[in-house]
Amino acid sequence: MHDEPKRKLKTIDGKAAGHDREFSQKESETLIGHVFDDRWKLVERLGKGSYGAVYSCVDLTVRRRYAIKVENRPPERRSAVIGIELQLFSALNKSNAMHVPQLFGHGSCAPYNYIVISLLGQSLSHYRHASRAKRFSLATTLRAALQMVECLREVHDTGYVHRDVKPGNFVTGRKKLHNISIIDFGIAQRYLSSTGVPLQARTEVGFRGTTRYASIHAHQHQELSPRDDYWSLLFALVEMLTGKLPWDTCKDKAAVQSCKYYAITNGTLTAGLPTSFHYLLAYLNALTYHDLVDHRYVTTLFKLDLAAHGLPLDGPADWELAGPPRHYIPTETGPEITPPNPVRYRNGGQMSAAAAKTGSERISAFTYVSGSSDATNTSPGSPRTPGGSRGRENGRGMNSGMLRGVWSVKKLAERGLSLMSDLII
Repeated sequence: MHDEPKRKLKTIDGKAAGHDREFSQKESETLIGHVFDDRWKLVERLGKGSYGAVYSCVDLTVRRRYAIKVENRPPERRSAVIGIELQLFSALNKSNAMHVPQLFGHGSCAPYNYIVISLLGQSLSHYRHASRAKRFSLATTLRAALQMVECLREVHDTGYVHRDVKPGNFVTGRKKLHNISIIDFGIAQRYLSSTGVPLQARTEVGFRGTTRYASIHAHQHQELSPRDDYWSLLFALVEMLTGKLPWDTCKDKAAVQSCKYYAITNGTLTAGLPTSFHYLLAYLNALTYHDLVDHRYVTTLFKLDLAAHGLPLDGPADWELAGPPRHYIPTETGPEITPPNPVRYRNGGQMSAAAAKTGSERISAFTYVSGSSDATNTSPGSPRTPGGSRGRENGRGMNSGMLRGVWSVKKLAERGLSLMSDLII
């Protein structure tokens, strides 16, 4: 459930409008059997939010089943939720995106607005909670990660950020259970202008997303960008692999924010997890609001980790197996990977020919905080301490293994970045 659902939203024509009333449990149930525009018959409620619900429906003209999202808004006051989703679905379908539902129709039947999309399967959150261990195997997590990155790439390529990335918003196909798509664009927002340049960030922004998976920037009420979708992806992957997050016991949003910051800065978020998770953490720390994410780099991380663990790129997901999967055991001596350095993309991802040739816009080698007071560079791209040690204590009593993947203060200063990028500021 999204935070701040009752704040005023802008409609497609720019007029401010608030929700008139909530979509009650009783109202959502009474709509079952209703037919919109003599075509779309609601069959079963699949889920419900504060101001709308999602149903399975039958197209009476062809007798096929779809999903239909219904909002109780008068047609003349279409809310931003339906409007944004229509825009985004249209753009994604036009670009032949493969990891989003297809849009089949939309309309208004007072006091409701609706959109009709592909009927997909269960969410990753459903499968995780349905499993005995409440977590996935390493193979399933990394393979899912590859598809989740592709989902985000398709959304970001349209110039939008999702702003509510979480396992519950990634679903499988109804028949192809290992195919993953992204859903629920109700709080998505345009990030790039028509010329491909990041829009000016607002100085005051309400919290957007789901507290458990939101980035630190969301907690700080900052404008969100593609990096924030990837922060949420990292949190989701940690939960999928381990069955938990460091802030599970936190009682309120402020406590969650503090715990997230601590887990990120001291390395406990990814302690004992595959090397790709450490690289991704370090990479996200280095990104600013204006940076686009190098999707190919992130994909490479997960592919290299699959190979390092002797796992094929393709294979059945845990929920397709008859027996229990082999779960990942956190370790401090897992296999190393050596990915190429990521590219820093800005202003719509355009790079000059000279920069592309010389690599001057590539993010430099990762470094680690050594056992001494000075930061020491490792080999290009390596977030580990010498010899692969992960548990060595440094002179300040801090576990240097927890800091692997975080750039050195000196290197960050050279690039005009503060430690933890701009999470602190």
